[in-house]
Amino acid sequence: MKMNENDLNSLYAQISKHCQYQALPSFMRDKADLESERYKHFKLCDERLEFVRKSNVLHDVKSIVEVGANIGFFALSLAHENRNVRIKTVEAEDTFCEITRKIAASYELSNVHVETGFFPFLSGAAQPAADLAIIFNVIHHGGYEYDQEMCNTTHDWFDYSQNVMEGLAQNYNKLVMQIGYNWGGDRKHPLHATSDPVGYSIELATMFDAAGWRVVEIGVPVKKAESYDYLPVKIVGPTLEEACEQMTNCEELGACSDFDLSEFFQRPIFILENTKPSLVTLNVECG
Repeated sequence: MKMNENDLNSLYAQISKHCQYQALPSFMRDKADLESERYKHFKLCDERLEFVRKSNVLHDVKSIVEVGANIGFFALSLAHENRNVRIKTVEAEDTFCEITRKIAASYELSNVHVETGFFPFLSGAAQPAADLAIIFNVIHHGGYEYDQEMCNTTHDWFDYSQNVMEGLAQNYNKLVMQIGYNWGGDRKHPLHATSDPVGYSIELATMFDAAGWRVVEIGVPVKKAESYDYLPVKIVGPTLEEACEQMTNCEELGACSDFDLSEFFQRPIFILENTKPSLVTLNVECG
């Protein structure tokens, strides 16, 4: 039996201001009993998912871990489309996890496993290994909302994040990564100016490279009429210098600093490949 709007309202009522951070998966929104706008169109969920779908990152992927999964939009959507792919979500908020579990059960998504808790970013040995990790807008909260003992300033954050990326390189062949410009989402603590998306992308790419990751594609946010989309920009060439040159010459990446909405809409999406994939255990059981 599918969830109805009353089921969702009772769960959403328990959550904080972040209860509307994600849309519901389209396979639910297409049903007549879910008509409320509150479940639709949040934070470019559909647009980000479409970018991931159209990229090559899902090719040959048999297992996925999503970190900071919120109510599970991305994990549930991918699980519904790819029943043979095992997907684990890791989310610290109990009620978010309960929503994900109930949706998965209602739609018989037995390939989804939900884990409640903080992801062990600094302990590679404790991380659930998989082919791919999806980490949307979590890393910039490191040291601000968790791992405070490891990161006290915005300057520390880059060293901390390199350690995080090195740990991820032990367990994943590919990453989908989106990172905010402000530490902890606090505009008082900028990691990089939003007026310089090219410079920030290069700074992040340099950090990724030092940790063993190569940028292979960037989803560049572009404005289309009254909405936004993600333009796929392939990064051709194996070296950091080549990647940085292509980012420097990407006019669309520079133009996203002109958006008149929140900083969130200026964040590129990075698709990364592990430069030493032989160190990762392939196709492990995530469920």
